[in-house]
Amino acid sequence: MADRPTVEIARIIGSPIDVNFPVPADLAEICNIEPVLPVGERVYTFVPDDSNGVDTIYTSGSEGQIVTVKVGLGNVTEIYLSYIQSKLEYVLVQELAESPDQGALARRKVSISRAMDKIELKRALDLILALNGATGIPDQSVIRTTGEDIWDLIVAMVRKVENYGTDYVLLAGTTANAEIEDYDKAQVGNFNYKMGISEMLAEKGIKKIKILGNIKLDSGSDLPILAVNKMILVARNSNLLGGKPIAFVRRQIRDLVANAGGTVDAKERALYVAETPTPLYSGTTLTHGYGLFGFESLVEAILNYRAVCWAATS
Repeated sequence: MADRPTVEIARIIGSPIDVNFPVPADLAEICNIEPVLPVGERVYTFVPDDSNGVDTIYTSGSEGQIVTVKVGLGNVTEIYLSYIQSKLEYVLVQELAESPDQGALARRKVSISRAMDKIELKRALDLILALNGATGIPDQSVIRTTGEDIWDLIVAMVRKVENYGTDYVLLAGTTANAEIEDYDKAQVGNFNYKMGISEMLAEKGIKKIKILGNIKLDSGSDLPILAVNKMILVARNSNLLGGKPIAFVRRQIRDLVANAGGTVDAKERALYVAETPTPLYSGTTLTHGYGLFGFESLVEAILNYRAVCWAATS
């Protein structure tokens, strides 16, 4: 490793994206996946008008915040990619020296990829939650009124989007998911006939997914990917666009990796090894080790906001 450290480390680590699961599974459920070329290709999209005024695209900024992009009717519109970078992970030299299988590096790669997957998913979900009726932004929230239970709330969410798509997926935070799963038991004393919530979801063509995991962005707090009391409904067969109403775009960065010293020949996510002739800094402390971090260029865009909605259970 001493002669060609970056080449050897690249061989040990492998690709930063699992070729079998190139994007987080939950993200693939709600987004059309659209890679773009490494250099020079600009991203355009066309949104047809159907007299309902679908004339705005909502994209995510660098921290997942909503960015509006006006669409001229009958025209294509350019959307712009932003960047995410993982935190710097490091492996001590002595850890490498004492680890014949070099598993320490592989574990750091897995940690970086997992964190970046979480960021991608949270950005997409935050983009939907930002459709909250603020000035100039549509309100795709569904309010739980007094006397409504979780069944009523889900039905109201379906009513919100059913004119704009079919084939639903319901993303639920942990406490919202628990309320759904416990519904039949909680209501058993009130049932005069069979009315299981699982049967209702199946009848309406709703696939339920529990969203797990936390992520800490920059210097912020450690937060769940989806707030525990939130639910998001996406109609994946959008009758305005064909396919899912959200686009997830990553730029292929193979050339960028090679030109900037990246150590892994990746298509859409780069993994870099920080190697210097002197020890690297961990905070304010000099540390003798190899630093690793990931980088990618991406954007999430809601092309048909009417096919998504969200609600809070409390």
